[in-house]
Amino acid sequence: SWDAATRTLTLSEPVSFGAGTHYVALRAPGGGVSGPWPVSPGATPQEVVLAETPDITPYTGTERERTHVAFGEAETYATMAKVLTVRPRSEYEVEIEAVPDDPSVHSAETGAVAAPIRTSQLPPAVVRPVVERLFARRMPGDSTRVLLAWQPAVGAEGYQIEMAEGSDVTDPGVSWTRVADTSASHQAVRLLHSARTLIRVRGTGLAAGPWTGAALGDLIPNLWNTDPTPMWTLDPNAMWSS
Repeated sequence: SWDAATRTLTLSEPVSFGAGTHYVALRAPGGGVSGPWPVSPGATPQEVVLAETPDITPYTGTERERTHVAFGEAETYATMAKVLTVRPRSEYEVEIEAVPDDPSVHSAETGAVAAPIRTSQLPPAVVRPVVERLFARRMPGDSTRVLLAWQPAVGAEGYQIEMAEGSDVTDPGVSWTRVADTSASHQAVRLLHSARTLIRVRGTGLAAGPWTGAALGDLIPNLWNTDPTPMWTLDPNAMWSS
């Protein structure tokens, strides 16, 4: 998110400040670079405060891709690179493969001493994406279906959803069933075991990430009673029977 009054950017990932001046560069609407802009730490690890108002307004809506941010100390917010290949991935996306490069290496054959190479602080590629903040909501008018959602995992190209019957998601004896594969960070699913359903989700990228799961009762604390027994009755033990 972007707070123009305080010049505070809230990022999708936490950042770390060390010694020296730190900067962010913003991706402009046309694909160029806005900045770099000096920043200081915000109230949380995911917040940075710009020293001045940028020349673009960071986009935080839902009609197009949100503004991308590069962060680092001094010049390490970015790194020189040579483009190896450009591959189309979809109607609106391309994949660019590049390797780090520094022009000073080309003066070595003339006997000139190359200047020290600054190591970029750009994050390495995430091989095993980690899914966090799994939650569920009941579908209105249908107690057999729920809407699952989670925080998009860095490096994930898709997600796998499985269900099992039980009350303990860590129980090694339960039998899991694949119910959905999706590229989105949300999915409507039909419960296989009513209120005793266990749910787990993992991201897949270069490799499959760890499972993140929970019992349905933990995701939706106020579970509904799906059997014909009335919820309220004169019998104080109506909901508890052997």
